[in-house]
Amino acid sequence: MTRRNLLKRGALVAGAGMVGPLVSSVWANPRGANDRVRVGVIGLGIKGGQHARTLSQMAGVQVTALCDVDPQRVAEIRAAMPASAGAVFTTTDLRELIERADVDAVLIATSTHWHALATVWACEAGKDVYVEKPVGRTIAEGRRVMAAAVRYGRMVQTGTQLRSDSDIDEMAAYVRSGKLGRVKWIQGVSYRLRDPLGRRAGWYPDWLDYDLYCGPSPMIPLERERLH
Repeated sequence: MTRRNLLKRGALVAGAGMVGPLVSSVWANPRGANDRVRVGVIGLGIKGGQHARTLSQMAGVQVTALCDVDPQRVAEIRAAMPASAGAVFTTTDLRELIERADVDAVLIATSTHWHALATVWACEAGKDVYVEKPVGRTIAEGRRVMAAAVRYGRMVQTGTQLRSDSDIDEMAAYVRSGKLGRVKWIQGVSYRLRDPLGRRAGWYPDWLDYDLYCGPSPMIPLERERLH
């Protein structure tokens, strides 16, 4: 899927009612110090925390902002950033990160229910976006994301890492070459140990803004042992 094809398909989804002014891409705008892409990371759990640490060590990239609705996670990941990262803005409200002028692109690794809305908001603010899978909870949310990417001229990529893995490409080419003959049956097995979520009476975490945590989802009490 090339960017050109993505935009063509997104334009069909957007329809006449979604046409609006385009925002120039961050690639055409003045870049940060030393020609770096300035990135804000939203969602600092296992995956988001990994991303923040990895990005902070990449040439040509500067992590300028960190966000998680849970202040404990913000403090943990900020403390893990190398000294070379310099000054990093931190917040528990993704809207404060998205509106910052020193953020060229955002990486979204929140809970799934925030993916689509956060991506649309980032596009509206003129940011390019990398959003973890899934893009949204429904086909309709996915279409809204595509429409926003087209309307605001954004680069939007989602985290289907295996789709671009070189080993997968080689295996796919081998199957298509016919060397396996006609494939009639495939079996896949994955064994993973997960601890039970636990069950308890409804409760609300008191160390964060739970309304913001729920975002576009209903604000109902938790019935599992832990928030995350």
